[in-house]
Amino acid sequence: MKIKKILIIAAISIVIGLIAFFNFYPIPTLLEFSPHVSIKSEINGYMDAKHPAKNYKEAENRYYVEFSIDDVHSISSNELKILDQNNKKQDILDLEDKQDDKYGFWFAGKPDTKYKLVYTDIYSDTKAESNFTTPSNNSNFSEVNKVGQKLLKKRVEENIRDRLIENIKDNWEYIDIYYTPTEKEVKAIADAYWNTIIKDWYEKSQFKLSAANDSSYEFEMDFQWSAPDMDALNKIIDQRESQLKNEFKNDPKKVYQTIISELPTMIKEMPRLKKTEEKATLHFDRADIDSEIPTVDIDNFRKTTDPLKDLIV
Repeated sequence: MKIKKILIIAAISIVIGLIAFFNFYPIPTLLEFSPHVSIKSEINGYMDAKHPAKNYKEAENRYYVEFSIDDVHSISSNELKILDQNNKKQDILDLEDKQDDKYGFWFAGKPDTKYKLVYTDIYSDTKAESNFTTPSNNSNFSEVNKVGQKLLKKRVEENIRDRLIENIKDNWEYIDIYYTPTEKEVKAIADAYWNTIIKDWYEKSQFKLSAANDSSYEFEMDFQWSAPDMDALNKIIDQRESQLKNEFKNDPKKVYQTIISELPTMIKEMPRLKKTEEKATLHFDRADIDSEIPTVDIDNFRKTTDPLKDLIV
């Protein structure tokens, strides 16, 4: 009986000892849980100068993945793997640290296909993983290129013409105390500049889709033009101003009204500089065009840079 009590006490002591031991030294494999992974892949189509594509088809077969891992605040590309259904590793392009512990990256794959994201530690042991499916190739770059060319051709012309009007008004502010050009006169000057300096090269200019990321499309505009010799034009204007001051004596209104009326002819006859090859880059929101193909309207085109801000006087 005494021996039985001793055995029971010994067994209880061993159990209590084990519990106490594992409270201080927990078994990782028993108590460690994989963190939750939030992941989505909804966009296809990527290319830029760092990651060019042989053709639009290759660019279309690149997919954007956005993800976050609970309680993980810093991730490098070395800690990530993308595996296909045969456990073959896929190359990750440009891991992007977004906000709120979210990350994004592009990789080359196939549409409507299941892949696995694997997050590992420095020993290459898996710490978290999640499956995801790539989207269909909704972004067709050939179609984007066609629609973009049509939009840009019209929109950039509107921008140039608007900029011409603004610049003409700004450049002639100093004569407002003597004479204010009418809207008709300003338009005549702008039309002369457009038809003489811009129209020919603009109609021959080419737009081409050159880059795309998760938020925007980039188009390159290639063109050749002969810039106007503004020094020569200003000299012609100064000479004519001196003549008119002598002719009209103390009537500056007539002087500047006459110059304004003659300026379209001066522009048409002014000399040009040597022809140069130029390139401009234009961006606009990806959603603006993706959501509208093939019925996108010019009024929905909301964002474009001014490629000619340094070329229009």
